[in-house]
Amino acid sequence: MPNRQTWLWSDFVSLTVLYLGSVRCKEFYVQLGMTANLPCDNLSKVTEVEWMYGAQLIIRGNVKTGNTFREKLPVSSRARLIGGSLQIRNVESADSGHYTCKAKTKNEEHDLYVVTVSSSPSGPFLRSKKVDLRCQIGKSSKIKPKWLRPDETPVSEGDTHTLPSVDFSDEGKWVCQIADKNFSLNIAVLGILPGPNLTVNESDSVVLPCVLSNPVSKYAYQAFQLLEGGWAQISPKSDHLLSLRMEGSELYWNKTGVRKKELQFSSEKLGTNLSLMLKDVKMKHAGQYQCSLKFKDKGTLKFQVSLQVKGQPGGSAVVPGTHGNGSIKGLLFGLNLWLWVAIGVGSLVVISLIATVVCLYQRHKRMKKRRRQKRRSIRQPLTARDYCQCNRSSRGPPNGRQQETSYKKGHQC
Repeated sequence: MPNRQTWLWSDFVSLTVLYLGSVRCKEFYVQLGMTANLPCDNLSKVTEVEWMYGAQLIIRGNVKTGNTFREKLPVSSRARLIGGSLQIRNVESADSGHYTCKAKTKNEEHDLYVVTVSSSPSGPFLRSKKVDLRCQIGKSSKIKPKWLRPDETPVSEGDTHTLPSVDFSDEGKWVCQIADKNFSLNIAVLGILPGPNLTVNESDSVVLPCVLSNPVSKYAYQAFQLLEGGWAQISPKSDHLLSLRMEGSELYWNKTGVRKKELQFSSEKLGTNLSLMLKDVKMKHAGQYQCSLKFKDKGTLKFQVSLQVKGQPGGSAVVPGTHGNGSIKGLLFGLNLWLWVAIGVGSLVVISLIATVVCLYQRHKRMKKRRRQKRRSIRQPLTARDYCQCNRSSRGPPNGRQQETSYKKGHQC
């Protein structure tokens, strides 16, 4: 009987020590491919620790010397001890589970959840495609993820959030929020910017606009591989106009077999500008046109524009387009819109200079006339003057010559 009491007392003491030496289990959420750090604190008086994955030993080490021993588990090759803490590099979904730090005086337990944030299909995306955003938590977590838009607006709760028709406004960093921790997924969308239908007079030129939201050469879209693309008239008749080709990550027009008398296009790399100019438009050119790009495993981008031709030659048409860098470009009487702006500004400057010169000349002329009139209006004051008046008389001199003598009161002449 005493032996049984002693045995029960020993078990009670062991359980009490184990309970007091254990720390409440903590939860850690780490994104797939990142590094997990599981702490094992207060080991100042401990020399050796063991880390367990469930009931399996991962690594055993001496805190003082740094010597370690690893078991042959998938996680062991990516695990190492830092002090007494466990660091797991490049975590995988299979690493989710229960971890225990065993020391001589204490045990510390943690639950690791590896979070996988992904999309179906994988990005980047073509505009108006359906996209499912997924946030999966390893093992048996009871927490529901929350989804936040790029502007941090909450949209839904749950593992999956669906975008039925992805658009430019959906671009940016989407966040899956779990236990106040954020796990992000970048969304990149490629599309063709909307444009107006066109009306042009016969014999004029017109630009058929086709502008990408981003260049295909941008890093986010380097997974795109062009299969085919270009311009075509699709109604009232089907007529292929121009084809695209891809060199490296850049887009170029394929100039082989092109009707250059009717079309004008860039021979340089295109960037975002896939617009095409029709020269000397005729009534037969009226109809529906389509710009398209087909990518491997991604789908097809299409943009359609309607062209109406008026039977009044010689009129003007201004049709917006864009350069590869996104600047606005148009045509008016066959000249670029920016050139007309420059001509207008220059003409305004010249007219202003001429008007200034004429005004200055007229002002100078008026002032000169006023000075002349002022001089004429000023009279010189009268002064007292005595003038000579000569009274001539004739008298014969002794020599027989006549002598003239003048007398006047005043000056003698």
